[in-house]
Amino acid sequence: MLTSTRIVSSTVVHVHHDSVQIHRATAQDSRAIADVLTLGFQRSGWIDSLLQPLWHFSLYDDLRHRLVPSPTPYACWLVTYDPDRLPSPDASPIPSSQQRLPIATVELSVRPSDTWSRDPWVWPTWPLGSIGSILSTGQRHHKQYPYIANLAVIASARRRGIARRLLERCERTALAWGYDRLYLHVLENNTPARSLYHQQGYRPQQIITTPSSFWLKQPRQILLCKILTPQDTPR
Repeated sequence: MLTSTRIVSSTVVHVHHDSVQIHRATAQDSRAIADVLTLGFQRSGWIDSLLQPLWHFSLYDDLRHRLVPSPTPYACWLVTYDPDRLPSPDASPIPSSQQRLPIATVELSVRPSDTWSRDPWVWPTWPLGSIGSILSTGQRHHKQYPYIANLAVIASARRRGIARRLLERCERTALAWGYDRLYLHVLENNTPARSLYHQQGYRPQQIITTPSSFWLKQPRQILLCKILTPQDTPR
């Protein structure tokens, strides 16, 4: 059983190989994942605090349906942490503990390439042939590629290698699905995340400028891609 987010947010995580475990999430983990996403993407301000319960419920309800087994390639992982005892190694089943805390999550799915290229305000930053989704003539290849979404780590567990481990888990899974590249988006003002992705081999493909980023000076999204090789994904 997982504890509430109020306990998680105030806990300092001391990472050890056996105290932090990653497991494939199921519908039963929906509430814990919603907890992590709510904390991981938490914003300051009274309006955001007021809307937080509504956002949490919306995430929980959406995850309950998304985590139902489906033939479509999809995977979600939940990272949990036990501050009181060292559980069994990562390959073993997760023991039941009242103190096991949810601290991170990530989702991996397969999306058509035009999902991120249909926006007319997209600015390419690499040779367009490298992405395989838009040609210089403006024509599109409606191919599908694995895409990372909702990579979130609570504040007290950051800078401890957890996000890196989740990325590597996604990369191994994408290779097992038969793909040789992996995509994700990052906000241009998210310097820590951009640094991590760069260290992991993700490179810019497109800069997405929307009306809100143009007129309201909101941060733009950057589409990143990594070419996958088995040597890049240690177990």
